[in-house]
Amino acid sequence: MKGRIINIILVVALIAAVVIQESRIAKLRSSLENHEKSELAYEQGSEAKRVSSESSSDEPASKTEREEKVASESNEEKRPAREFGKTMRKMAENPAAQAMFAHAHKASVLAMYGQLIDELDLSEEEKEYFVNLLAGDLADQQQLGMKLMGAQTDEERDALFAEMKESSDERKKAVKDFLNDDEDHEKFESYHERLAEYQQIPGIKAAMSAAGADLGPGQERKLVDAMYEARLEANGGKKRDDAEEFAKLQTPDAIEQFEQEWQRGQEILGQKLGGVLDETQMEALMQSQEQMKEFQLMGIKMMQGMMGEGEN
Repeated sequence: MKGRIINIILVVALIAAVVIQESRIAKLRSSLENHEKSELAYEQGSEAKRVSSESSSDEPASKTEREEKVASESNEEKRPAREFGKTMRKMAENPAAQAMFAHAHKASVLAMYGQLIDELDLSEEEKEYFVNLLAGDLADQQQLGMKLMGAQTDEERDALFAEMKESSDERKKAVKDFLNDDEDHEKFESYHERLAEYQQIPGIKAAMSAAGADLGPGQERKLVDAMYEARLEANGGKKRDDAEEFAKLQTPDAIEQFEQEWQRGQEILGQKLGGVLDETQMEALMQSQEQMKEFQLMGIKMMQGMMGEGEN
């Protein structure tokens, strides 16, 4: 039930998950190769004794040494995520990586804002400009999000959030100037504030369709509004900015707070949707929401792993 900052984290987490998984697969392959070599040595007789001797000498001699070994293995397990935080910052500053992401940002804008763009009834030239404008905003979010993962101090993070706010303010002004119409601008602001909810709609629709209870056009807008209102009410009606949201996700009890806030949001959402969705649709929605919860939890945990070395 979070806003923009969790979306930034999730994008970074997805990239990180792929790289880290590849790293673990590589380590597994290496382990299997070493195991096969050990088996071969065992079959050769004399080599088996050497392997056995080395294996025995590696065993910790005391409880303290065993505990140190467990701690060392734990740190080794966290290392890929932490190292990837630094890698993300380097990627954010790489022109080749920026060019690679640029095309994806345009596709994302069309997917996320397609409904709004259609409602604005823009010419092809206007549409292209508007898409590029919004794609630039996504690019800024992703670049700054990637840099955040590599930030080592609070000062670095504060500077990045200040840069993020300045960029966001500039983009808002550019959008307002482009639309040049109060009604259209109000429509954009309303849609943009609910973007986190609109991004969930395709998955919700798929879940309902699989259950044989498709979501109707009139229901969709009511569902988006209910989800948006539940998200705000769950945290006391306050719209937290990116820095506040990020700081909250870094606290020791971030997971617990997230789950409590999520549960409140789900209870509020259920109340708001009374009479809007039928029983089958409601069940499919809750299943989809549970998947979204796990997805966001993954993002938070991934962020905490990548930020581990930079905590004060």
